[in-house]
Amino acid sequence: ITFTRAVVRLEQFQGVDYIRKEQQHIAFRYQSILPENFQLIENAKTPNLVGEWLWSRGFPTSICQEYELGYVEWGEYQLRLIVPIYLDGEVVSFQSVDLTGQADVKYKGCPNDRSHIPLKHTLYGIDDVGDQVIIVEGITDKWRMGKNAVALFGKKWTPEQIDLLIRKAKDKTIKICLDGDAEQEAYNLYAKIQGVCRDVMIILLEYGEDPDGLRPDIIRKIIEA
Repeated sequence: ITFTRAVVRLEQFQGVDYIRKEQQHIAFRYQSILPENFQLIENAKTPNLVGEWLWSRGFPTSICQEYELGYVEWGEYQLRLIVPIYLDGEVVSFQSVDLTGQADVKYKGCPNDRSHIPLKHTLYGIDDVGDQVIIVEGITDKWRMGKNAVALFGKKWTPEQIDLLIRKAKDKTIKICLDGDAEQEAYNLYAKIQGVCRDVMIILLEYGEDPDGLRPDIIRKIIEA
């Protein structure tokens, strides 16, 4: 059971004050993974900095609840959006995004020795896909493309990510849709999986384009291809 679902279940039986304490208790289950001072972003309680960042990228604040996003106000991951990474229904790692535009490192992942599974051994969103899988690079690409997209956390893939893709999706239609400057990486990935997975295609974007910046009608065409 995920953190949010557990809280909702408790809410059916307990008072609000008790729920706040119980949220902390349930979060303890993942505290060895999630960063110190992690706060789950609740409905209608989106921190201003998070809301402004999402607005600037064209995302509604409801995406925080859809993907169970969190926020850290101070500490090692100060002023970062925290993106829990699920595999088989459990949080196994996280990715963080700088919200200020001033950090030296925009994306900062969970260290391998803290993850239950290293970040680059996972595919963000693989638990939620339907009859197709659209492979993209980053978390915002995945959000833009929807539930059938999974993110590699960059242009490069690892053998562990390939193994996971084959285990979870070899009988599904797989569409490789990396950024426009990653054409060679897309062809390399295609060559790696096309003999194993049932149906594989490449969606080539123009140089300088990425899935996060595509218009809704283009995204719809990719999904329907």
